[in-house]
Amino acid sequence: MRGEGSFRCIWGSDTPQRPSMFSLLSLLLRRSRTSMIVIAVTGIFSGLCNSALLALISHALGTDQSTLKTLLVGFIALSVGVLVGNTVPELLLAKVSRSITAELRLKLGRSILVAPYRRLEIIGKGPVLAALSQDVQAIVNIASKIPGLIVCTTIVLGCLGYMAWLSPRGMMLVLPAMTLLVVFYYFATRKMVPLWREERDTQDDLFREQQQVLDGIKELKLHEPRRRAFMEEDYAPAVERTRLKGMHAAISVALMGSFVHFFTWLVLGVMLFGVFALSAHDTDATRGYVLSLMYMWGPFRGLLEDVGRWPQVSIALDKLQQLELSLTESLTEEPSAPAALALPADGRQEVVVESATYAFSDAGEEAAFRVGPIDLALRSGELVFVVGGNGSGKTTMARLLTGLYTPRSGQLLWNGVPVTDQNRDAYRNTFSAIFTDFHLFENLRGVDLAPLQGRVQEYLRLFELDTKLQVVNGRFSTTSLSTGQRKRLAMVVALLEDKPFYLFDEWAADQDPEFREVFYRRLLPELAARGKGVLVITHDDRYFHLAHRVIKLELGKTVAAAPASAA
Repeated sequence: MRGEGSFRCIWGSDTPQRPSMFSLLSLLLRRSRTSMIVIAVTGIFSGLCNSALLALISHALGTDQSTLKTLLVGFIALSVGVLVGNTVPELLLAKVSRSITAELRLKLGRSILVAPYRRLEIIGKGPVLAALSQDVQAIVNIASKIPGLIVCTTIVLGCLGYMAWLSPRGMMLVLPAMTLLVVFYYFATRKMVPLWREERDTQDDLFREQQQVLDGIKELKLHEPRRRAFMEEDYAPAVERTRLKGMHAAISVALMGSFVHFFTWLVLGVMLFGVFALSAHDTDATRGYVLSLMYMWGPFRGLLEDVGRWPQVSIALDKLQQLELSLTESLTEEPSAPAALALPADGRQEVVVESATYAFSDAGEEAAFRVGPIDLALRSGELVFVVGGNGSGKTTMARLLTGLYTPRSGQLLWNGVPVTDQNRDAYRNTFSAIFTDFHLFENLRGVDLAPLQGRVQEYLRLFELDTKLQVVNGRFSTTSLSTGQRKRLAMVVALLEDKPFYLFDEWAADQDPEFREVFYRRLLPELAARGKGVLVITHDDRYFHLAHRVIKLELGKTVAAAPASAA
């Protein structure tokens, strides 16, 4: 995953590094150089117009009535300039920042899709959802302030220039005071970075707990002691940790803002009652300085606060980088398009699991359960049942067979060719599978329905779903069905996909007896007769005689593989 579509290098470097605000600016310039130049130019123009308005107002306060009409024309012109200078960059950046947001989310989505399945299981939904929402939104929020930063910077510089023109002596107080504020803000912000990082880390835990609430709402509603314990011991503490970290950061920001506010008025008081009060002939300069400081205070404070939040962009980008690197941790170089393998001349295919093992030894897991060695073959036109007790490794075996897990040792063979990173995606696409934790999409993407309309209705009638829903423009009219009905609808989708191999993990467990009969006595034999290789994980021993072979797993190992008659 190293190509142009990779999320890994959003800041334009092939080498992982700690990103910063300048990484975001570089990204904006690379993606929309012309727009960013226009934003900068119009922002500076707006700031100059603001500064000129200040000078004009200061001059108008000390002038006679004869020049007010001329000054009014200038005032109106500068006001229009401020309007244009503020509006244009805001509109442009709204477009640019949303485009960057869409790009970040698309690249993160692609990283998720190509990530090893086991990595996604380990990472969990919490960090992924936090990245897609919190981190991307943080980047947008800071990026949206760029026009304001340009305007505020120009206003501050313009006001300083105007004050220097009024009285160079006064700048001997203003510049050191502002420098002191900037230094204070810099070191205070550095102290806050760990707080912001800790606050962001707690959000991963909070998203995990929120996911638990949504996924386990039925169980929580039916078990009051569990619900109470979950809220008191899991959810509430996660919320409290996030609140405390966020509160500490917010208090620090508020204190810094208050200090800047106080210090600005302190400088203003010293200027008004100290430096210029000593010289009566400096009345105009005093008035100009007072107006300039009051006018500049808002932009200067906003400038400090916005620049002080730049580390939050670094934290968000860093989180995105960490997530992306974690997702692709075990990926090797992937081709730009999945490699395809030539089919045998007779069209009959075979997949073989050869001495494959898999161990759950990732961080945070006990390496107590090891699956394998597993030896298994599935051929076109063959119906194979896999049996075994709970925890015997059936589901892990199924994920190995379908290519979702990569064997730690041993190998997968597809028509005699080893399955590698280069052809794994093509191999996985030979399977249609319904796992116990299947997801039912609302649409039939990837299936050409035009020639299949008759078959769609046939399958819906077969599973008694034709009165429950319709397929309209490639979408199911509803997926709000019972568990058994959802599984039958998932079967309709799998049959329409028409893949060479099928895997069904306890599909019949939630079905009424009549649909079990349809599944075992009609559907499975028909699939095998059509040349499909079918593997069924099941406990229904009354149907074992229908299989060509029955394979038994115990403690993660294949302990029996015999014809159905011998099972």
